[in-house]
Amino acid sequence: TPSRPAAQRPLRLQGAHCLVTGGSQGIGLEMARDLLKKGAKVTIAARGQGKLDEALEDLNVPDRCASVTMDVTDYASVTRAVAEAEKRFGPVDCAVCCAGKAYPAVLEDQTPEECDFMARLNFLGPVHTAKAVLPGMKERRKGRIMLVSSMAGQVGIYGFSVYSGSKFALAGFAQGLQMEVAPYGIRVGVAYPPDTDTPGWHEENKQKPEITKEVSGAASLVSAETVAHGMAVGLERGDFCITVGAEGFLLSILTTGFNPPTHVLKALLELFMLPIVRFIGLSLLSSWNDTVTRCIGLEKKGHKKC
Repeated sequence: TPSRPAAQRPLRLQGAHCLVTGGSQGIGLEMARDLLKKGAKVTIAARGQGKLDEALEDLNVPDRCASVTMDVTDYASVTRAVAEAEKRFGPVDCAVCCAGKAYPAVLEDQTPEECDFMARLNFLGPVHTAKAVLPGMKERRKGRIMLVSSMAGQVGIYGFSVYSGSKFALAGFAQGLQMEVAPYGIRVGVAYPPDTDTPGWHEENKQKPEITKEVSGAASLVSAETVAHGMAVGLERGDFCITVGAEGFLLSILTTGFNPPTHVLKALLELFMLPIVRFIGLSLLSSWNDTVTRCIGLEKKGHKKC
């Protein structure tokens, strides 16, 4: 065990081996594309080989991009896939945990199987991935682990109670993990993307409760390319909290809590802005609660929409 923390070094993506779970579509696919543009070697991982083959064809960098099938809810599958990836491109320098799923519904309308799957995929998936790549990173005394949460992992929203719980859990996991691995020069980060234009978002939007749409309807839809680029920049810098856009930045201040500071200036800005952002947050929360009360009242009267 090292006697003092190892010096933090910036991650050079040029030539680095990056493992991206959930890399066959959506944010994961665009993250892989951005990392490849920066000169990294990328292994994309997902459960279905068919979608992985389509993604590899789309990325079209056969000398620096490969795929492995991986079920992140199964630790044995993860360790096998990591070994396969490292056999091709060498040790994993950074792991980006993008695999995730939402079943939007109020709790009593969700099946136990849906609740269990979200908990295993959204929380245990990143835990399994981090556990599999950590021994090599600690031995080399360097590495990056990025856990992809959601803005719903910062603020609980009607219809996303279980999903939000599974994503909120990543913040606590990351804080504890960062404390464990900091002496080895490893950085952990949590990304909080906003509503993102992905196949997964369009699929979940079909089953969102009308109240959820009403509450979150004002939020803008951001392209997966924009989100991935912001995440890649945060990954390179070694940021702990990685956000995209003004809304994400304000939420990061409001929910900073025990997040380890990455930059002194940002920590000072958080201290200065926290009371202001808290006031904005309370106003927004009051508005959301009023919307929920109004919509439920209309539903009781037979209205199908708020």
